[in-house]
Amino acid sequence: MRCMRKDPISTYNSGPWGAPPTPQLTGEDPTLPHVSASAVPLPDQGAATPTPTPRALTAGEIQTYVELYATAAHNAVYLAGFDGVEVHGANGYLVDQFLQDVSNVRTDAYGGSVQARARFALEVVEAVVERVGESRAAIRFSPWSTGQGELLSSIISYLFLVFVGCGMGMSDPKPTFGYVVGELRRRFPRLSYIHVVEPRVSGVTTLAHVPEGQSNDFIREIWGSGDGVHDRRLISAGGYNRNLGIAQADAKGDLIAYGRPFIANPDLPYRLAKDVPLAIGARKWYYRYGSLDPKGYTDYPPAGEETASKDLFYVESKL
Repeated sequence: MRCMRKDPISTYNSGPWGAPPTPQLTGEDPTLPHVSASAVPLPDQGAATPTPTPRALTAGEIQTYVELYATAAHNAVYLAGFDGVEVHGANGYLVDQFLQDVSNVRTDAYGGSVQARARFALEVVEAVVERVGESRAAIRFSPWSTGQGELLSSIISYLFLVFVGCGMGMSDPKPTFGYVVGELRRRFPRLSYIHVVEPRVSGVTTLAHVPEGQSNDFIREIWGSGDGVHDRRLISAGGYNRNLGIAQADAKGDLIAYGRPFIANPDLPYRLAKDVPLAIGARKWYYRYGSLDPKGYTDYPPAGEETASKDLFYVESKL
């Protein structure tokens, strides 16, 4: 879940893609259970350690997880002072695992049909809304993503967990995500926004060409129809530079999200506003499992104060 203080921080559960977190943070016993919508084996894809097959959550455990999302939202808004929360329903995390038919093969009320696979996501949003209100709640989707499988053998350390390759991605995500977005519009018309990842992004790579037939316009159409349309916002993320972001906002009316550029550009809003060339981050310092070293995260200088840093591969590019 992303908690908003002008910008959001995401609340999510990694489900089966989690590996034991760093010993520095957990002490003697770092073991975490690997759970998911279903006990679907995960491909190792060259990971350093074997990827365990997750255990399917029981119906009772699902309700516990729904409550955990709600508690996290409450704590973020009322204890930590954030302005709102964004449920992370994208990129192969737990909500996405329930939505996708390749990772959810359940035969109970949470699997099978589109409506059943969407139940967990809608229950999570409902619980979050009950705790913090519609205007403080949002959700993120990546309909065209293949989860963490796009990362191949990369190991990503994120929020104390390590995610390794897995295989996701429905052959046709439109019926599922179209239904979910329609239900969100019907049940929570004052939701703060829906956040979608564009299909041109594949893992850490921005594709030169979007695969034929892949577009989030079906979500824009559903979310942007009916009563109160002017109060509903859509955020688009996915490999935007300055010019692409402006063009997308002008053409579609979307709000534009920037993620990784913030790592190397602590003054990113200023650079975008003033058309200042962006710094390119040194990817070798990203997502280092087992390390608490802030190197490569907090030591990029703002515009006008750059120093030649071979170690950070500080390079400027007019994006």
